[in-house]
Amino acid sequence: MKGRRGKTSDFQVPRSVEMHGIITEARELTRDGFLFPGMKRAVVSDITEIALMERRGLNERPHGFWSPFRHWIAETTAPHDVAQT
Repeated sequence: MKGRRGKTSDFQVPRSVEMHGIITEARELTRDGFLFPGMKRAVVSDITEIALMERRGLNERPHGFWSPFRHWIAETTAPHDVAQT
């Protein structure tokens, strides 16, 4: 979640049963309390995602996914909490 530590209030995001299972399995791979730890910093960066996609020969990039998702979700009757995931 974006925000300054101590300045941004926490919020809960509903998880599907499938997501809960994935997180449970991945928990044994955590480091320093992070599910997606970075190599040099506390958390993985977007640059890490891009590098991984390049190494796998993928043309897609993670940047820009959020905006189309928000526009799509705004046109549905999905709860506000879903749009915040």
